[in-house]
Amino acid sequence: MEATCRKALEHGLPAIAFTDHADFVAVHEGQHELDVPGYLEGVERCRAAFPTLRIISGVELGEPHLFPAEAAAVLDAGRLDRALGPVPGIRIRGRAT
Repeated sequence: MEATCRKALEHGLPAIAFTDHADFVAVHEGQHELDVPGYLEGVERCRAAFPTLRIISGVELGEPHLFPAEAAAVLDAGRLDRALGPVPGIRIRGRAT
């Protein structure tokens, strides 16, 4: 995160967003869960180190409509600025969108 913040400032960006991914399908297949407190600790460390850069925290919830309890647990684990809830590959009238 720190290296990304430095690059953002080098390029003159006023703000940056870190949106970590919470992939519930992967968790159910035995992969790791998102460590929200650890993630937010990293965000706060960057905010302290780069006070002129607006740093937005967030999470991308993998298919939250299929995993509502898991999505709620992530959102309850810490204060996030943004939550993204993409649904890739949905079908409308039999056609992928």
